[in-house]
Amino acid sequence: MNLFENVPVSVVDVLSTTFSVFAGNWKSLVVLTLAQLGSFFVAAIVLFGITFLAAGAYFAAVLSMLQNNQNGGGFGRHLLDYTTGVSGASRFLGMNQMNNYGKYYNNNDDGVDVSDLLSIEFIITMIFMYVMWVGIISLISSVFQGAFTHLLAEIYAGGTPTPSKSIRHGMGKMCNLFTFQILVLLLITGLAFAVGLPTFAVALGSHPDQPNFGVFFLGGIVFVVIMAIVSSGLAAAVPAIVVESKTATQAFSRSWNLCKSFICFIFCCQLSYQLTIFLITVVINKVLDHLPVALSLIGHICVTVISNSIAPIIGFVLYMSIRIRQENVAQEDLALEIDSNVPLAQAVEMSPGRKDSKGMYENVSSSGEMI
Repeated sequence: MNLFENVPVSVVDVLSTTFSVFAGNWKSLVVLTLAQLGSFFVAAIVLFGITFLAAGAYFAAVLSMLQNNQNGGGFGRHLLDYTTGVSGASRFLGMNQMNNYGKYYNNNDDGVDVSDLLSIEFIITMIFMYVMWVGIISLISSVFQGAFTHLLAEIYAGGTPTPSKSIRHGMGKMCNLFTFQILVLLLITGLAFAVGLPTFAVALGSHPDQPNFGVFFLGGIVFVVIMAIVSSGLAAAVPAIVVESKTATQAFSRSWNLCKSFICFIFCCQLSYQLTIFLITVVINKVLDHLPVALSLIGHICVTVISNSIAPIIGFVLYMSIRIRQENVAQEDLALEIDSNVPLAQAVEMSPGRKDSKGMYENVSSSGEMI
């Protein structure tokens, strides 16, 4: 399968190429997926341990309070009393409840009471835990995002996909990919405020008790359309960072310049892929639900691994389809960009040559010179 000769130019072509790439290289892709899932699992165990050591007493207090509340206690009322002050009647009821439920609220076994849950120390601890979780998971995600992109580039370059090499390459691009994720998050947040604030202002107007739901609906449609354009316009950002060695900020302009003429094509391909995977997954899961528990569990795990292995492919297929059609990039160019394990002479020999201005392939000698 020569991916540079049979360039996908339609939705069907893109989906066909996506599944063909997986079918021809499923072992390497599955290995990389298993490494990703294993990394997330190990990271989750470590993070749970750190969280337990740092804030275990607080979580135990909250769980105990919730349990008491389910048994008829009044965690919500005690929290309200602490915040707003305690009247004589409520103090009397509180004393009775403390007698009934083990006097937990003022002095529990962990030494944490309601006031501790509203302290600055507790808030700072929770913020630190949140940042730590999001940061570490995002860093791991960045590594494997880069690894999958490099592996797919190796496949397009005609080399032998090597998960270990791709992971090392992903680690080298980790900082730029992580920074790009942060910038995208800030961009989405800014767009949400830019659309949400005017929508709420118009919908509520002078009658806050009677909001205009039509305006909310229209605002939601506007936000969805903007997000579709943004996601399609940034479809080439990650490959630009990994393959072309762009920085996080350069990836925005590079991706937009490459994709702006193909927004509808990218959006239709991505939507069709998501719908196709959704329908296939639903059908397979329905079949697996009728199997014995052990077989069903194994089947669901396999579906998860395979779907996660296929997911990165369509983005790279779109990137290469647009880049080949718009910039006439050749296979040896890609091999040089990613430091492929295909020898340069072999890459040149495999390539039919560069396209000239009329879209025709020029002849290329084994030394890479035009004939």
